Amino acid sequence: MKTINLVCGSFSPERTAGANRASILSKVLSERFQVNVIYLTKPGEVFNINQLPLNLQQNVNISFYPVYIGKFSKSNFLKRTITETKHALLLMKKCKTLSADTQIISIPFLMLLPISAMYLAGRSKQTRILEIRDIIWKYFEFKKGFINKVIYHTLTYICQLSLKAFDQIVTVTESQKTQVQKVFSREVTCIGNGLDKGTFDNLSEIGGTPKTKSINISYVGSIGYPQNLSILVDAAKQLQHTNIHIHIFGDGPSKKDLEEQTSRLKLSNITFHGSVDFERLKEGYINSHLLYAQLRDIPSLKTAEPTKIFEYAATGRKIIFGIKGDGEKLLSNFENVSIIRPDSVDALTSEIEKIVESNNFDISHSNIEKVNTSYLRESITSKYFSVT
Repeated sequence: MKTINLVCGSFSPERTAGANRASILSKVLSERFQVNVIYLTKPGEVFNINQLPLNLQQNVNISFYPVYIGKFSKSNFLKRTITETKHALLLMKKCKTLSADTQIISIPFLMLLPISAMYLAGRSKQTRILEIRDIIWKYFEFKKGFINKVIYHTLTYICQLSLKAFDQIVTVTESQKTQVQKVFSREVTCIGNGLDKGTFDNLSEIGGTPKTKSINISYVGSIGYPQNLSILVDAAKQLQHTNIHIHIFGDGPSKKDLEEQTSRLKLSNITFHGSVDFERLKEGYINSHLLYAQLRDIPSLKTAEPTKIFEYAATGRKIIFGIKGDGEKLLSNFENVSIIRPDSVDALTSEIEKIVESNNFDISHSNIEKVNTSYLRESITSKYFSVT
């Protein structure tokens, strides 16, 4: 049986899109290969195999090689880059000790691309695959100022040069594939996003919306710069004299700032639940009437198709999503969705008020069925067999 090393920035039991994708990928690949998973632990947490799902714990074809990292600040770009360079070096140092026929490096983890390229360059006897979930060299494209422009062009040059170390590239969207093909002459394959079956089975059975006096709007996911949830807090200010309550589930570098913004505005109609286990998250979905999310309207995010789309759709609940680009096109395939202009408090507030006034919170069984038939991650991920 051939062996694959899968190197990634996060893994189960973390509840992030990257961790979930890597977990499902390891499980699917283990049907035909021995899989070594090399990944970073959640900052400050020690690996405990009992926290992994049973189907991973008991899989004899998967071996786990967690790399412990301490907590670190993500607010300062330079310090974060230095820290993540150290983390990438630790990952690849561990990877180097494990012999394999195929190496799969999964990003976005900013410094993992150039560091892995240095380690893998010249290893022609191995198949070297890069999985791109975000085009990381575009992160600074939209930022103004001379220093940011220098960072953007330097990062672009380093990342595009690093691509030459790989034999194949896998992207998540067709737009990403098109962009990568402009700078990479070898094979590029698109293997799309989706939702794992376990999560789908749990969310698709939660039933109708609650019969409560207050209307609950929930956001579930990362709290960072791309999501710009200050828009949601500002909307909560405009809605504070209504029966609408906003719930935010998740964590991230912007969470503290949002909590301070909420306190400064003296808002009582918004609750931060933090990072919670799945049962608590499921309870949050059960108690929700509306689900909200957004991505900033910037070039690096126009090719994104967030996993959150499939997770939200699996509940059947109404969705308000501020998004442009590929994500907007994907959402247009679903019903019960309001697509609004990103980063607009007025657009968000107006749409919330319109939906609440209609008092229509019917469940979309069509959305649930569409996720089941077209967007289950296990089925989509099996396409990896064609590139490995």
